[in-house]
Amino acid sequence: MNLVRRTAFLLALIMILALGHAFADAIPVASRSNNDSGTVRVRLDSIGKPGVYNVTVTGNYTAGSLNISSGGKVTVTASDGAFTLSYGGSSYNMGSSFYLSRKGDGSAKIAQALQPSNPYPADLRFIYISGNPYIVAHVYIEDYLPGVVGYEMSDSFPLESLKAQAIAARTYAMRAATANSGRAYDVVDTTSDQVYRGTPSGNSNVKSAVSSTKGMTLMYNNAYCQVYYSSSNGGQTESNAHAWGGSALPYYQITDDPFDLKNPNSTAKKGTVYASFASNSAAVRNLISSAAGTSDIATITSVQLTTSKYSAPSKLYTQAIISYVTSGGTSRACTVNLFGGLTSALGIAIGGLKNELHSVEAVSGGFRITARRYGHGVGLSQYGAQQMAKEGYDYLSILGFYFNGASLVKNSFIGTVASGGGDSAGETAVNLPQTAVSTGTTAYVSLSDKDGRLNMRRKASGSSTIVKKIPNGSKIEIISTDAKGWIKTKYDGVTGYVVAQYVSVNAPASAADTGSKTDTAQKLGVGKVSISSGNLNLRASASSDAKVLARIPNGTSVDVYARNGAWMEVYYKGIYGYASADLISLDGSSTASSTVSAAPVQEGTGVVQT
Repeated sequence: MNLVRRTAFLLALIMILALGHAFADAIPVASRSNNDSGTVRVRLDSIGKPGVYNVTVTGNYTAGSLNISSGGKVTVTASDGAFTLSYGGSSYNMGSSFYLSRKGDGSAKIAQALQPSNPYPADLRFIYISGNPYIVAHVYIEDYLPGVVGYEMSDSFPLESLKAQAIAARTYAMRAATANSGRAYDVVDTTSDQVYRGTPSGNSNVKSAVSSTKGMTLMYNNAYCQVYYSSSNGGQTESNAHAWGGSALPYYQITDDPFDLKNPNSTAKKGTVYASFASNSAAVRNLISSAAGTSDIATITSVQLTTSKYSAPSKLYTQAIISYVTSGGTSRACTVNLFGGLTSALGIAIGGLKNELHSVEAVSGGFRITARRYGHGVGLSQYGAQQMAKEGYDYLSILGFYFNGASLVKNSFIGTVASGGGDSAGETAVNLPQTAVSTGTTAYVSLSDKDGRLNMRRKASGSSTIVKKIPNGSKIEIISTDAKGWIKTKYDGVTGYVVAQYVSVNAPASAADTGSKTDTAQKLGVGKVSISSGNLNLRASASSDAKVLARIPNGTSVDVYARNGAWMEVYYKGIYGYASADLISLDGSSTASSTVSAAPVQEGTGVVQT
């Protein structure tokens, strides 16, 4: 090769290499001054609902006012809408929601987790959601990611691809935390969102990828990107609008992906349509014969993909044209469907999404059909990122290729401590009163309103059924206390739960020696249902539209506590509710005027919960 040709060859090679990298431009990087919360609330669905959770803590934790020392072992039992915590030989009723919170740094291992040896560096909330018990881990985003990236990828992947994955996972979680602030959790720990199994040991590459990209997220127009990623896109990125409908996001453009296509780890399934028709499987022969309308087929001469599901440049073809020659030498063609047709007959379907990308290659004796794409194909291809990193691309170029048009922004996230507020599910944890009552003693109902009544509930939960309303100043028997702020008590032959902050060891100055005198003063009297026919409806509130809690037969005696306009608040067979005042007659023992209004009730609401 002479000097001129050698020089021309080298220049051409340089241009080819330069062009090969030109389409993978690095993503632009910016920073912003913010102090947003970096806490992500992860519902641990992978644990299932075992009913019993065994937790071992490292570092000091609290549950309400109960202190749990480092190394402590806690057992939490879920039953009938409430949790019971056992620790140090004692059991505590925790209600329908409580927090196991760190006092500083700490972590917890859960024996029922899929990876029980992995610690969760988090505050754990035990909560009933839609009637089912769950654990929701409140974890700082930078502590969360090592437990995601190592399961979504592998520690063996090149570092630059792990960095790209860490940023994608961080963006996904922070966007979810912003969007789901009104409910009890942001994401779940399965492939429905992102796989999270606590923090595994080792994984030095993953931890390096997370720490070196701390705070970095993908953003577009000052908002977190809707980040998606999947195992393999099959050689072409997909539009989010094609995958799920809705508007196309500008940073998800359909682009050929030579990196995914080149990676030998990318999922691909292959099958052959043989030129000799008789050599094909029965499934393939039946498919083609049905499409051709004849079984007189001797030779397959070509297979050509056709009918793209979407406009160019999409390569998601849905049909194939089969050209063949009959036994008499006549050339013809027919069209078969790929999805549910040729792909199924060849056994090369990859998933149930029917979005595989196909290619045809002429080989000796026939035509090889290859199906590629594992997952939705939108956004980052994990195997594509792996291949790019192997070829020397850094994480900025990887993100620039898969999220073209987005920006990479450096954030300052802060860690926060879990609290009982912030969502509509569950209850706020209540500390026990400073002057605590003791088990096996007596105490008194102490309300701010001297005429008020304290709700006694069937279970240690503000949503549990009210079984009694205890007048202010009444003496009650203390059976047990718990760390959530509830007391199990007995009053007037009924056992239930009351909120501890309304109970005192000291009797109010106006309290009687016994509960019965105070109780008589609160009750209007005993009434009798007087109705011409049928039964009297006992409703949840003073409205004819309210839910019917019970039906009271004519002539039945009921305790009447108050009159509220046209309604009376009554007690019947363990249920408090409201009934029409015109259909109840008070007996002569009543000492109160029928115009007395309902006395205020402490602890939430006086309306019967159903």
